[in-house]
Amino acid sequence: SPPPRLPMSLPRAASLPALAQKARRLALGLGLGIGVGGTAAASAADSSPRSEISAERATHGGRQLELVQVQVLFRHGARTNLFEHPDLDNVVWNKCGRRNVKGYEPLEVRNVDGGDRPPLTKGVARQYAQVYPGGCKGGQLTDLGKLQAEELGDKIACRYPGIMESLKDDPRLLYVRSTNFPRTIETASHVLKGLSDGRNWLRHVVIETVHGYKESMVGTNVVACPRLKDYFKEAKQAYGANPPPEARRIRSEMEAKLGKDKCLTMKIGEADDWNGYNVVLANDILKTMVAHGMDLPDWGSHVLARDCYKMAGKQISFLLQKDGRDDNFRKQVSRLGIGRFLQHTYDCMALCADENKNGKDTSSKLRLYSGHDTSVMPTLIAYQIFDGHWPTFCSTVTWELHRDTSNSEDYFVRVLYDFKPMLLPTPSGMHGNSFIHLNEFKALTERITPKDFKQECRVSGPIQGSVDVGKF
Repeated sequence: SPPPRLPMSLPRAASLPALAQKARRLALGLGLGIGVGGTAAASAADSSPRSEISAERATHGGRQLELVQVQVLFRHGARTNLFEHPDLDNVVWNKCGRRNVKGYEPLEVRNVDGGDRPPLTKGVARQYAQVYPGGCKGGQLTDLGKLQAEELGDKIACRYPGIMESLKDDPRLLYVRSTNFPRTIETASHVLKGLSDGRNWLRHVVIETVHGYKESMVGTNVVACPRLKDYFKEAKQAYGANPPPEARRIRSEMEAKLGKDKCLTMKIGEADDWNGYNVVLANDILKTMVAHGMDLPDWGSHVLARDCYKMAGKQISFLLQKDGRDDNFRKQVSRLGIGRFLQHTYDCMALCADENKNGKDTSSKLRLYSGHDTSVMPTLIAYQIFDGHWPTFCSTVTWELHRDTSNSEDYFVRVLYDFKPMLLPTPSGMHGNSFIHLNEFKALTERITPKDFKQECRVSGPIQGSVDVGKF
């Protein structure tokens, strides 16, 4: 039987840490991940000392390895739902403005080319202009999301104390990049707060961003790469021709509760095609409410929330890699979607290794990338390590670069998902090794990155679509 419902609105006297713990228990009971923030509030309240556990020393095949660089891509923290929906007037979103939950303010945000911060895309500005009952905005980072981000920053600092000491000596060794969304930039701010243990020594770090239409950190950017639109159309047609039985059942259940007209407002169409079985928006609504311990709308249920969460993960996975059996389709979508960003992560490691070999130490030691589920999921699919579940709030992909202490010419890479080592599709990975030689990682990267991005992304005729579609 479903667990008892939680209050729809947050009473003024309610403890945010207690609410976070209750929401986490509820989400875990339903099989819904809500990110690291379930313990974020608890750790913030306890003010417990930092762990001494470090991931900076390792062995591989008898070699002693030393960590020299870390790159972390993370999804933003918990947020409000993105779009209006039936019964929204009965939902009170008053979880976005607690005065004691502040990141580094003000932080300088500028364009990657050194200019002023670019404007928001029209879709993002329109989304953020929505004001819900209770005062929160559409897609806004909530107080819970801020605490999740702070816990993530603290977790990074606990894992990499040597890197942190380097940053304290020279904060310029830290690089921060974000997509141009209020919630991702604010998440980065709170990760920095957690990273520095609430002190002010990182207060003047610059966050770099780029206009959304040029963004490489999102694997669904059809404006940057119009050719992706053709691949997505192909996947949608294949999905609509043979939708999973559970997708049919979910649509029938929602039509019975909402009626067809209200289903249309949630992007669930009547035709037997992709839109007819689109549960992504329903998942967005239900999961954000569950994550914050809110009472679900009358048309929702805890079972439906769980089913939509599982189905939405499968649906977007199908969009990015079709049925999983078409390896060429996966490679092409990965290359044109997230490939440029993956090339960037490799280039940063290669530069760091070259400088270390030449006795220099000027490359950034820690690089943080604040993005979306459509940053994390395409990355996992490109590396063939996606487990089929929608990435949680503040989920992470981490690249560690290690140096062989006995041979300064050898460097090894380890990729982690939510800080768990992954086996990559390389000869070493196939033999059960999570550490792979930098040259082996280079070969993997070359297979999933475009050679000529502009040329490969061209299509004949005008392209329709928005960079904001699917960026949740």
